[in-house]
Amino acid sequence: MIEEIRIHDLDPDHPLLMPYRTLRTPDLVNRVRQFVIQGDKSIIRLLSSPCRTVSVLCSPRFLERIRPWLADRAEPVSVILGETEEIRKVIGYRMYQEVMAVAGIPESPPLESVLMTAPSPWLFVAVDGISNAENLGTLIRNCSGFGVTALLCGETSCSPWLRRSVRCTMGTIFNLPIVEPRSLAAALQTLRQNGVRIIGSFPHERQRKLSEAPLKDSCCLIFGAEGDGVSPGVAALCDLSVTIPMHHGTDSLNVASASSAFLYETNRQRGLA
Repeated sequence: MIEEIRIHDLDPDHPLLMPYRTLRTPDLVNRVRQFVIQGDKSIIRLLSSPCRTVSVLCSPRFLERIRPWLADRAEPVSVILGETEEIRKVIGYRMYQEVMAVAGIPESPPLESVLMTAPSPWLFVAVDGISNAENLGTLIRNCSGFGVTALLCGETSCSPWLRRSVRCTMGTIFNLPIVEPRSLAAALQTLRQNGVRIIGSFPHERQRKLSEAPLKDSCCLIFGAEGDGVSPGVAALCDLSVTIPMHHGTDSLNVASASSAFLYETNRQRGLA
């Protein structure tokens, strides 16, 4: 069931509009457990997922495009209609396309349940201290594309549900189990107890080369902060340290680019690439 509302009939501070203007900081996203998503493909993937949709903000012509997906939703969805310029004035920033939505953040699955239900060999990815939302979103898209079992988003990383992160996933965030442990170190210990090799990505030539790393069996690839890399406490839990060889004085790749190289190599070794 959908309720169609014209944006000019709502006060700018109306509860339906406020999330589009305010859901930008990690503390607020985590407190209200809602996120903002942009883009036509991403919205269609949202409406095709089990994730609860609260509202959609779009042009009348785009509503007709997504009406079949809205009709299949079990929950009531408020559809706020306006032209692109009207919407921009109300929310205070430019829309990348003519549609946005607010949805509820799904519950983080317990790591133990992922281990019980996912087929092995497992391929986990963990992020430690990643603060750039765009990098995290692109990394999530890589994880979805390369068949990662689940992403462990540690307590020192930004929320994967920030608007810029979700936008960079292109809606693939709904394909990937995201575990948000209170302690990444404790979660990694759980993986080790279940036979998962912990492999850290490090930008140092003295580490083992990526092509030489054993990736066929269950493993967890750890990617650290853009500046400082994997923290010492997490690095101490790694069974293996691996690097991507660089040339011409370049010391490392952007973390999202590095993750694509690691994940491709893992798929190659497993006969999936």
